[in-house]
Amino acid sequence: ESLGLGNIVCSRLDAGDWKQQSFNVVTLWDVLDHLRDPDPVLKHCRDLLVPGGMCFIRVPNVWMQLPRARPKRLARGIRSSGTYLQARDHFHHYSPVTIRKLLERNGFSDVRLIHLPPVGSTSSSFRLSRQLVRAGWLALVSGLARATAGRLNVDNLFVVGLT
Repeated sequence: ESLGLGNIVCSRLDAGDWKQQSFNVVTLWDVLDHLRDPDPVLKHCRDLLVPGGMCFIRVPNVWMQLPRARPKRLARGIRSSGTYLQARDHFHHYSPVTIRKLLERNGFSDVRLIHLPPVGSTSSSFRLSRQLVRAGWLALVSGLARATAGRLNVDNLFVVGLT
């Protein structure tokens, strides 16, 4: 309401019987890296978008996620409760090059990587040391993004594909 937008649907893509060319924007935040086969989902998104529509995607940037995961694994060892970007957590890992190729392969044109401010974690860790490390990391990557006028985003990839 505050943005003056009339028709917003927050739903799974397979939850409704959507007609082709029904939407101006489809968002997929932290979705594609968890899908075994992202191609059918992206093709479905492409079909749902009007001409000139936008698919807005957020995925972890593998070039930063792997260096972050390795020390965590070394420090704690491999535990069944841990997440280390393993196949059980993420079926795919994307870099700027691979996410662009994926969207182009599924019919999106004018694929752009955009820079947004780093996103803070919503994880509810009670350990003060973990909260301090996360706050320090967010401050560091936020500072890098500001210092480079948004050209350096080391945390996540924000991607826009147009139809």
